[in-house]
Amino acid sequence: MLDLKTLRKYKKRDFRHAYIAGRVHTSIAMQIRLLREKLGFTQRAFAEKLGKKQTTISRLENLSYGRVTVNTLLEITEALDMALVVRIVSFDEFLRQHGSVKPQDLSAETFEQTVFRHEAAEQIQNLSSGYEAREPTAQGRVSYIAGYERDHPHVVANVGQPSSGSALLKAMQEKDPVRRNISERVFAS
Repeated sequence: MLDLKTLRKYKKRDFRHAYIAGRVHTSIAMQIRLLREKLGFTQRAFAEKLGKKQTTISRLENLSYGRVTVNTLLEITEALDMALVVRIVSFDEFLRQHGSVKPQDLSAETFEQTVFRHEAAEQIQNLSSGYEAREPTAQGRVSYIAGYERDHPHVVANVGQPSSGSALLKAMQEKDPVRRNISERVFAS
């Protein structure tokens, strides 16, 4: 929750609205660049995927451009199979939601990546439900998966070769490099 002292810093209306505009422009430009890089696109390849010119992508990623339209954002999210949220909120809600411009706070997943993350979490849950309860550590999860590999070799054979760690994790990482970070986070949590 924000305190009154923090809110008083934004008492002047002109300053407050300039801050909002700057933060929104910066956030949008950074999100576009981070998404493009996360998905492994150059500006040229990203432009081709969107049916736009490379110079358009360069402008959209420019922190001071500030003229991106909602329609352009919808085109980007449609091409990437993502969603767009636009909301009018109170100033304190804005500060809570846009207090950080760290890359990890601006990251988003494609629909496919979201489905994959949920499937991986469900598989972990299914794997762990059939084996003795242990502390939910990464080592414990590896033990659950190793036990599942031992007891269900026909399933694991469809995923990949069993290994000392997890054939399931290895197969997920090899299948799609973009998914590598997701599978590592899911299995490490």
